[in-house]
Amino acid sequence: IWVEPTVVVTVAPDQDTICDGDNVSLQLTSISRPTRQVRFRYDVLAPGTVTVTTGQDTDLAPGFEIEDQIDNPTDSAQLVRFVITPYTRNSGDDGEKCTGVNDTAYVWVEPTPRVVGVPQVDTLCNEETTNITFTSPTRPTRWMEFNIEAIADDPSSVSGYSDVFNYRTDSVLAQRLTNDSDLKQRIRYILTPYNINAAGSQNCEGIRDTVTIWLEPTAKVTGVPQEDTLCNEGTTNITFTSPTAPTRWMEFNITAIADHPGSISGYSDETGNRTDSILTQTQTNTSDTATRVSYVLTPYNINSQGNQDCMGIRDTVTIWVEPTARITGIPQVDTLCNFETTNITFSSPTVPTRWMEFNIQAIPDHPTSVSGYGDLTGYRPDSVLAQTLTNLSDTAQRIRYILTPYNINAGGSQDCQGVRDTVTIWLEPTARVTGVPQVDTICDLDDAIVTF
Repeated sequence: IWVEPTVVVTVAPDQDTICDGDNVSLQLTSISRPTRQVRFRYDVLAPGTVTVTTGQDTDLAPGFEIEDQIDNPTDSAQLVRFVITPYTRNSGDDGEKCTGVNDTAYVWVEPTPRVVGVPQVDTLCNEETTNITFTSPTRPTRWMEFNIEAIADDPSSVSGYSDVFNYRTDSVLAQRLTNDSDLKQRIRYILTPYNINAAGSQNCEGIRDTVTIWLEPTAKVTGVPQEDTLCNEGTTNITFTSPTAPTRWMEFNITAIADHPGSISGYSDETGNRTDSILTQTQTNTSDTATRVSYVLTPYNINSQGNQDCMGIRDTVTIWVEPTARITGIPQVDTLCNFETTNITFSSPTVPTRWMEFNIQAIPDHPTSVSGYGDLTGYRPDSVLAQTLTNLSDTAQRIRYILTPYNINAGGSQDCQGVRDTVTIWLEPTARVTGVPQVDTICDLDDAIVTF
């Protein structure tokens, strides 16, 4: 009579943790020595959400390795139990005769780790800092970590970004980004999550997530021309250029600032301009001095709500508005003897950006009766008009000197014709008288009778 021992089984490891979709590796051995070699069978006890793909599960010899694949579709770690039962066999066949003492292997199946960056897409102004938070539904046996790989489309144009390792979901990714170009730049943060194993190392790589950051360029705008000088009542003609290419479009506001608001009108602020705009404003200078109007251009990139955001670099266009040029001849009216010389001086209240000149046009009523007059150009107020005039007639002659003032432009030419003034000169004829008769003879004591 052979009396079989109570057979036992040893499963190694008896506790294990595997990643979702991995295969278990359970080695079956036994110290029992029955009359025929011991055999094993096993049952799998798993939650209903877990799928175990089993192979042969009975008549397993010592040294057999269970390699079933386990899929955990949930976001939490799931416990799967492998109950292994040893037995002896009948002497004539492989049927189970004596059931032994079973052993159980406990296998924790981790969920596939997941992490989501919030927000998934964001747009930052240049020099701003990211504010990316993280969420995850994953509940592994220990904890979850993730690494961040930062990838810029154009690394030469962006700085401030970097890879980060061993982050947890209570972290905040704060990186101050700088865009050195005039174009929008994209930085992608690729999040790779892992569960942590018993040794504290990252394990079970999960599903990657990507956060996309668009980094706006610093908005720039330039007014053309940067400086201009207008005649009084002139109209600005300012165009605009910009190298900025943001994610949407760029706008700029215009703030008009006069040095002497009480002396000028016609300027005003504008908002929401684009670079295809033209600034046309007619300026009136009511003073006798050149007046400056500064147009301060403040550019913005437009955000996803259509609002101005990310204030850029200001530019200033300077407009000088000339006064109306004025000139006065002194004296306004004068009467000269024949062959005398004019002595006309000039005064002007006008203070333009450069200087003022005036031209003189001499117009006699009877050109054939007068000589010595002539037109003059390029005079300044400190000049003296000295022309010796001859009256060829026996009648007083009028010569009008018409003064036409101009401001001088950047090219040194006369510009901005002002208010004319007229100086009137009366030129007397040479006085003549004739006695009649010219010669006469009278008696002593007679009266001389001479007419004129």
